[in-house]
Amino acid sequence: MEEYPPKWIVASTYLPKMEGYRNAGFFEIRNSIYSHYCDSHGNMIRIKFNEETKTWKKFKYETFGCIEENG
Repeated sequence: MEEYPPKWIVASTYLPKMEGYRNAGFFEIRNSIYSHYCDSHGNMIRIKFNEETKTWKKFKYETFGCIEENG
């Protein structure tokens, strides 16, 4: 049974504002919550949530990480 509210909902209340970027979703890997932001050029910043301190930390920057290849 999944806990309520889900971890990503709790983490979303602590999301930082990142000027020039929009939040593009959440995902979970090995019990950790991650989110990613995209800018208007398709670049991505991934951030990781620390449940103890209720803070987000930049995890990875990926040039054009928000652009999908079509074929």
